[in-house]
Amino acid sequence: MLLIINGNDDLKMDKDIFNSTEYIVFESFCDVKYYENLDYIIILNKVEVGENGYVERLSFFLEELLISLKVKAIITNTINDKLIEICKFHNIFLVSI
Repeated sequence: MLLIINGNDDLKMDKDIFNSTEYIVFESFCDVKYYENLDYIIILNKVEVGENGYVERLSFFLEELLISLKVKAIITNTINDKLIEICKFHNIFLVSI
C-alpha cells in the first residue's frame, strides 16, 4: 500500500487519479488508526523532517508514523541526515529521487 504524504501546498492530490484501494493520501496523523494492517511504502513529496524528527508542516513526528505502521520503504525528494538516521534505526529502505 502506498501512503502519499504531500508537503507542497501548491500541489493538491486528486484522490481519484488512481485506484483508491492502492494508495492513501495522508491528511492527518489522527487518521492512521483507520489504516489497514498492511505493509506500507511512504512517498514524501517535499516534506522536510526537522532535526528532532518532527514534520512541521503536517504536525507529527515521523517516528510515530513508523511505529504505528509496518513501513517497508520511504521514497523522498527531500533527504537530510535526520531522515537517514531514522530510517537506519528502524531498518527501513530509503530512496531519494
